[in-house]
Amino acid sequence: MSCGPILAGSDTTGSAGDVRTEAYVTDESAQPVPDAPDEAPKLDPVEQVRSRWRELWQVPAAAGAIALLVGGLGYAFATKPDPNFIPTFEAAASLLDQEQYKEAIALLNARILPYVGRPELSQKQEALFHQMIARAVYGGQRALEISHEQNYRNALTEMRLAETGGARLSALDQFIIADCYLALGEIDAAMARVEQIPLERTDLRVRVAKEVIARHMRAQPPRYEQAEQLLADMIATPGLPLEDQAWAIGQRARLEIEQGFHDAAITRLLRAMPRLTSAEASARGALHMLLAEAYLAGFATDEAALQLEIASKLVPGGSVEQGELQLLQARVAEQRQDYEQARDVYLSVLERFQPDSIRVRAQIGRALMDATLGDHESAQQEFGDLVAQVRAREPEAMRAREQILDHLLSLFRDQFSQDDVDISYRYAELAGQLYSFEEAPASVLEAQAIAHRALADRIAELAPKIEGPLGPELDASTEREVQRHLIQAAMFYRLHAKEFIVSDLATYADSLWESAVLFDRAGDQEEAARVFRQFAEDLETDARQPEARFRLAQALQALGRYEEAAEVFKSLIDDRDRGVNHSGLGRFADLSHVPLAQVYLLDGDPSNDDQAEALLERAVGGELGSPDAVTFLPALEALAELRFRQGDYARAIEGYEQVIARMDSGRTPPLLEYRLAEAYRLNARAIRDRLSGSLTDAERRTLEATREEHIRTAMSLYESARLGFEAMQPQKRSPLDTLCLRNSYFYLGDCAFDLGDDEAAVRHYQTARERYPKDPASLVALVQIVNAYVRQGNLAAARAANERARYFYESLPPEVWDDPNLPMTRRDWERWLESSSVLYADGS
Repeated sequence: MSCGPILAGSDTTGSAGDVRTEAYVTDESAQPVPDAPDEAPKLDPVEQVRSRWRELWQVPAAAGAIALLVGGLGYAFATKPDPNFIPTFEAAASLLDQEQYKEAIALLNARILPYVGRPELSQKQEALFHQMIARAVYGGQRALEISHEQNYRNALTEMRLAETGGARLSALDQFIIADCYLALGEIDAAMARVEQIPLERTDLRVRVAKEVIARHMRAQPPRYEQAEQLLADMIATPGLPLEDQAWAIGQRARLEIEQGFHDAAITRLLRAMPRLTSAEASARGALHMLLAEAYLAGFATDEAALQLEIASKLVPGGSVEQGELQLLQARVAEQRQDYEQARDVYLSVLERFQPDSIRVRAQIGRALMDATLGDHESAQQEFGDLVAQVRAREPEAMRAREQILDHLLSLFRDQFSQDDVDISYRYAELAGQLYSFEEAPASVLEAQAIAHRALADRIAELAPKIEGPLGPELDASTEREVQRHLIQAAMFYRLHAKEFIVSDLATYADSLWESAVLFDRAGDQEEAARVFRQFAEDLETDARQPEARFRLAQALQALGRYEEAAEVFKSLIDDRDRGVNHSGLGRFADLSHVPLAQVYLLDGDPSNDDQAEALLERAVGGELGSPDAVTFLPALEALAELRFRQGDYARAIEGYEQVIARMDSGRTPPLLEYRLAEAYRLNARAIRDRLSGSLTDAERRTLEATREEHIRTAMSLYESARLGFEAMQPQKRSPLDTLCLRNSYFYLGDCAFDLGDDEAAVRHYQTARERYPKDPASLVALVQIVNAYVRQGNLAAARAANERARYFYESLPPEVWDDPNLPMTRRDWERWLESSSVLYADGS
């Protein structure tokens, strides 16, 4: 058996004889009981325990009290004289009377506890033991001004054991049980126990009722109906002291104020206060403050100021009530638009020691006044401190959390409407910090989504730009910052949408759409695909559904999931062709032709390339609109790419040049220049192959001139593409950009070599070798330098170059030559072998 709580950290698992003498939890780090009373009651039970133990047993003197305390068990002691427990009980009662609670428990544990459950200790004596332990634990905790759950539980357990053992519980014992239930949050059990407190002990009954009413009003949401019923019962209590009447009337008025019925509160107070003129000054002062609060709620500022002036003469100086009075005076200044005066009053409140309930409200008021006066930095610092208190689960800050949130969101909306993105963003962030993702209200999620999106737009608009290959652009680090905010906004919109999936389908659709669009803008194609798919599946009748499907397919295409992308693109075309009636379907079906052809060409399946060509021919042929249609230019480029893949370089050149000519920007993307250079270079080689056939002299001269022109054009395009790729920020180059940049260096040498300009070829190859010294592609440069020297007849230089090529070749593992992207063809290997045979013809 355990006889009571022990010091935090002590062993509680022992037998009855192992119970420690440390009687109650005193560890300051222990968690307080949730929703503990805010302040000591007017009729504090600790004071009852300290100074009125005699009253518990209803005898006039301490000696008599002790005698009667144990006298009720006289028969039990008389029949069992050995051991004699009377001196121990007398000593414990004396210790309780002297407020030495810990010592009383230690004595009872040492002298009585070992006999609990044994025949030497009678049932009534055992009950008395539990009763005294309960009083000591409860009184000791209150004397130390601590409030720990385990102490309340143990005091309650001991008193209940006393009760079941037959102990006669006094009114204060019943109060202790009720108060323990209250501290543990068991309101119904507490009120049931109040019924066992004698009617003549109105003070104790009212004390519990007051605390229950306070808890109902502090609840989230407040339980106004239950509080109203208890207040009505209290007011109807016969012989209720005048101060308690004033308190109850005041609380009923507060209920009405909080529910927005300030006129009813004013009427109630004005009619009741004449009956309470004999009440204590502090009670009357509290009513005048409530009346002022009701006037303020109705913006009757002058009437409120008058009531506060009266209250200031009734409220004790330095009291909690005076702090409440100053808060109301600050509100009067606010309503008179004297915001500096209001801030000064709030500061005055904060400079003095105040309970948390007043300090938190003063901090809120000061922050609002700072914001109203335009000092948003100070306001956000003050709100930041309040948010930190909420995150630390400090009780008063937690009770004010919704109020803090309302102010933060109001300030966010106000600053956002004034286009002050930075300040509004900070208010939204503070609002978000009040809650975890799981518990955040929809209003917080929406505010954060809006704030992150606005900040991303502002950064993108105002950040300094650098010159890129296609014009001014953001630097890579700024672009990442923009991307981060866009992704944050998308996440918050998705969470916001989730809040309305059942209750408001229109809001669900709008927020889900914003989420998908922002993921897409941020380049997070994986999430964009997921959310666009969700939109398309959940909102089939929404006007944006066809676009959602189209953008889903685009995201899948960007992710390289070509088969899935083709399926979605094709479904849009098929639905249109089947006559499905959906707003916007026709437009996005037309837009799907070109990307469907593109994914057919990219999916590695040659069997659908003919379908791709047919789709592109329809687009280029005008079936999907004029050359000004948005589908025309992408179709033209894709068709040129198809011709390139088919080896029809002449038609590829024609297509690429049409694309460049139709571009509005005036700047050609480096990748497009590179592809056109490739087409010219490879077409020149195709012409070279034709030159080896049977031709007339005129045909040969024409082809040779065309070949040379193509090579020189290719060189010019390679150089322009190289400069364009080099101008790109390295972090922004795609893997394909990087590959084309590298190959541009080497193909410049190839073009010079094909023109027979060996000096230029060697120069370009050496530049490429220096730019990529460890890249396997450098072998191409080394080999071609050898070939150029051999063609010049400079065999000594060729041999030296060849040794460098062989050394580099042998330094690399064989598998590197399997890379299809290396600019070294089979012909290059053959040419190296031919040059080597010339260099070492004599076997040296």
